[in-house]
Amino acid sequence: MGLSLKEYSILAEELGGDVGVRILELVHKVEELNKELEGKKLPQLLGSANVAEVLGIDVRNMHHKQKTKYFPEPALYVGSRPLWLEREIIEYKAKIDEWRREKI
Repeated sequence: MGLSLKEYSILAEELGGDVGVRILELVHKVEELNKELEGKKLPQLLGSANVAEVLGIDVRNMHHKQKTKYFPEPALYVGSRPLWLEREIIEYKAKIDEWRREKI
């Protein structure tokens, strides 16, 4: 049988460096997903207004933002209203911020 998530965390901490940090990030994401699957934590959904707020844009520009490269697809629709997973929007914002820093 494979290693437990705790054992992967310990190995990642021993490894250190960028690779260790990335392994720890992956372990934390797996732990979060496990909690969601166990029903202990439901994923947070965001509507257009909430997404616009997180991204720091006007809600009227959401239709343009949705057409940009790498923008996450909605997790589901309620009627015609799209809803996104909060973690995907936060990850998208982090990527956008990183790309902007790299261009400077």
